[in-house]
Amino acid sequence: MYSPLTGMSSTTVPTEVVADRVTKRFGNVTALDDVSVRFGDGATALLGRNGAGKTTLINLMSGVVFPSDGGITIGGHPVGSGPAVDLVARQMELPTTAGFLTEKRLNRIFRLTAEESRRLHTLLTDFSVPRRALGKLSTGNQLKFALALAFARNRPILLLDEPTAGLDIFGVEILTRLIEERTRQGQATLVATHQPTLTPDLFDRAVVIDQGRLLYDGNLPGLLETAPDNGDPVTTRLAIAMARLITGGGQ
Repeated sequence: MYSPLTGMSSTTVPTEVVADRVTKRFGNVTALDDVSVRFGDGATALLGRNGAGKTTLINLMSGVVFPSDGGITIGGHPVGSGPAVDLVARQMELPTTAGFLTEKRLNRIFRLTAEESRRLHTLLTDFSVPRRALGKLSTGNQLKFALALAFARNRPILLLDEPTAGLDIFGVEILTRLIEERTRQGQATLVATHQPTLTPDLFDRAVVIDQGRLLYDGNLPGLLETAPDNGDPVTTRLAIAMARLITGGGQ
């Protein structure tokens, strides 16, 4: 199968994402509260329960929404600016109103280069996605379509939000390979999830948030070793869940 990263230099300079004391409020609700985190090359698991603030952080980093306080930079550029947008790809959200979209139309909307268009076509084949409009695809195939588009754009920063939800075992295998290839190329992949089904050793790092607050930022072994002693019940429960995941070999 085609490797979307073939031909890229292995000496690619990492592009860093920096969130500095970021708070995001929606009315009276504080979705993120004074969160500072940075990441560059490698794969990072953004862990937390439903409603923890993971999607809000993804939206902030992709420039969909902007912080109420604090700031975010991508490669030294303010988030949402032209240079920052050019460095980031994210898993596309697929509203029901986008059901008419096809591969050809998405090529035009995202202004894919000839190489990106070829990658998209090949990845759709790898994921076994039928050549139909999005509205005629199953939920699982819509997710595969979104992932193929995200990886085809091949940006230094890739943001994925629950990429395995509804993905079959073959899709998970392809997703794992694609993330591994990005890591080998020195690119950054942030995977937000509350039900991690990817092999834990895929990730170099884990960031844990709950109720909008940063609870942990380090490697997975460190999470498992320190969380039971840190007095935080949420992080402790997550560490136990991750231990079971690792013991089960990612199942």
